[in-house]
Amino acid sequence: MAVDATAADRSFPKSLEKESAERGQRTVWYRYRAYRLDGGWIQALTRRGRVVSRALGTSAAPTKYLPMPRTELPAEFAKVISEKDVLQFVGNYGLLGFSQASLTTMSAEPYPDETREPIDWVLMHARTVRFILEMHDALRKPAALRRILEQALTPVPDNPRTRVPGFTMLTFAERGLLEPRQVRAEDYGYAPDGPTPSGFARNIIAEILNVNLAGVHRHVSPRLDSVWRAESLIDVVYWLLADAVSNRTIRRCHFCGHFFTAATTSKRQYCPPPRNSAGDGPCAQNDRARRYRLQKKQEAARHPQTIARHRSRSR
Repeated sequence: MAVDATAADRSFPKSLEKESAERGQRTVWYRYRAYRLDGGWIQALTRRGRVVSRALGTSAAPTKYLPMPRTELPAEFAKVISEKDVLQFVGNYGLLGFSQASLTTMSAEPYPDETREPIDWVLMHARTVRFILEMHDALRKPAALRRILEQALTPVPDNPRTRVPGFTMLTFAERGLLEPRQVRAEDYGYAPDGPTPSGFARNIIAEILNVNLAGVHRHVSPRLDSVWRAESLIDVVYWLLADAVSNRTIRRCHFCGHFFTAATTSKRQYCPPPRNSAGDGPCAQNDRARRYRLQKKQEAARHPQTIARHRSRSR
């Protein structure tokens, strides 16, 4: 199974990339011509379907772009659930940067090949980003937040042999680690019988973001410009996610339930339209059509004889 990245949306306004660079956000990322699933890995390919290697020279050169202006990255990454979703996301934005993250994460085993990365690692980070978005959305909804945490937390019973008392475990992705990081929820203020879990949720959101922002650095160039750089695309995802959480620009679509980012002053309730398109997006149009059909159905139930007469006249 493969995807051609040349068919991906590349209509992003260059003016926004220029503005991002002027603000000192000059992280450059790259996207190859195509990708395929290969035994638990996702592999970059050339336009002719060959595995990318240095021996191919410039024929395998990727397309470069600035990812920071693409504020939709965290929400789009949160939609990644299956291997097919991984392929689609990578086709649009490129690999996440497992090689770069593994080289700069403590306790991680370095992986030098930048043209492939493990699918399980990508899916683990997608679950973590989705977990943050769901917790943030439920911060003011105690019942919903408890349900989210009940699904994420794992009780560990007492161990009489080692005399270690029981605790509650939480796992999440950490940059270049292949295995999820495990923490004691009680260390972050979790109390099973506590009045509200919102304080614990905020602590966990901050901890996950902080450990995954280790690849974001401030750098001073030889021109003495102050520049912010990320080492990989997964670092950019968490960078943009941290901005969205702190600026409260995360929204949840009233129709499909997916997350999206919007300006703080925006009243948008549905997923935005495709890039460079005006008006309502597909979700707003579908919900309007759904409400119209529901209204007609309710009218028919209230006035069945009137509806029947109208239908007979139309014939």
